[in-house]
Amino acid sequence: MRADELAELVEAAEAGDPAAMVDLAGHYVEADALGEAELWWRRASEQGQPNALFNLGLLRGRQGQSDEAESLLRQAAEAGHGAAMAILARICQDAGRDDEAAQWMHSAADHGHPDSAYMLGQEYRARGDNDAAEKYYLLAIENGYDDLGCAIRNLGLLFEEEGRVDLAEQLYRAGAEEGVTMVMLDLGVTLAESGRMDEAEEWLRKGVEAAEPGCMNTLGSVLAQTDRLSEAANWWRRAANAGEPTAIVTYGNILELTNQVFEAERLYRRGLATEHPRVVEALATLLANTDRGGEAAQLRQQAADGALDVVPSDEQIPPAAAGAVATFAGAASGDDFAVMVATRPEAVAGGRGR
Repeated sequence: MRADELAELVEAAEAGDPAAMVDLAGHYVEADALGEAELWWRRASEQGQPNALFNLGLLRGRQGQSDEAESLLRQAAEAGHGAAMAILARICQDAGRDDEAAQWMHSAADHGHPDSAYMLGQEYRARGDNDAAEKYYLLAIENGYDDLGCAIRNLGLLFEEEGRVDLAEQLYRAGAEEGVTMVMLDLGVTLAESGRMDEAEEWLRKGVEAAEPGCMNTLGSVLAQTDRLSEAANWWRRAANAGEPTAIVTYGNILELTNQVFEAERLYRRGLATEHPRVVEALATLLANTDRGGEAAQLRQQAADGALDVVPSDEQIPPAAAGAVATFAGAASGDDFAVMVATRPEAVAGGRGR
């Protein structure tokens, strides 16, 4: 901020303009002068300025003054501050005031707080209330939820489950065109399932350029269905090396078909880090087929107990033996190929949303 701009801001704040006070406090925060910032937040709070009440409430919380923090945040929330509503909801929940927490969470979502909207979408989805889940997922998307891919995928899967595939495709396409890589997989799968292979391949390749493992795997499946087996195997291998569970199983099967059992087992063991049941079962089946039934049973029990013995590795899986992919493709057809498409579980926020 230029000196003349700062001087004008100070003049306006000292003249009693609450918005200028908040802006001046923000300047002092950037200048690492928290004491000055607190002074101006307090003065603006005395005039009921919501942002000042919110920031001062956060500061009091960090200072351990929980009662004053809640009071200030409540005033901000009652003045329509969405983020204050969300934090107040969490405070109420931690204090066991669940009904009040729910009220503030809904108010936060309805006032444009995207995190609250997404959390409510997840909650209603788990309860089976799809109408409410749809409402709040849409609010999260419309208000710029950070993990946008998660919100789009979960709403799209809801649409698909209800048979509204056209709406799901529209949603996925809008996200993909905005550059949300996770959703390029969803769009690619939707297009492939409706027989539009060329367009599916186009979007999957865009996802591959962004290093999306699910797109690598599903691209392999699309290529296999159009008899480009060598390239398909390359993408399955790359997806497996990137930790995509469906590709791990698919490529492991290819390795097993040509008696590269050691390489397949190594791939499956590394894939245990995904905790995916198909990877666990692939390894257990290999163990049982190589006279290690006791170890297979132990593995299944560990998976059931949530106590898998994961051995991470940075080693890359080498290409399969010549002819293995053709053999594998010859043994698979119809629905078997659908199984090779990347699974799309409901997304969890905090992962790769973009």
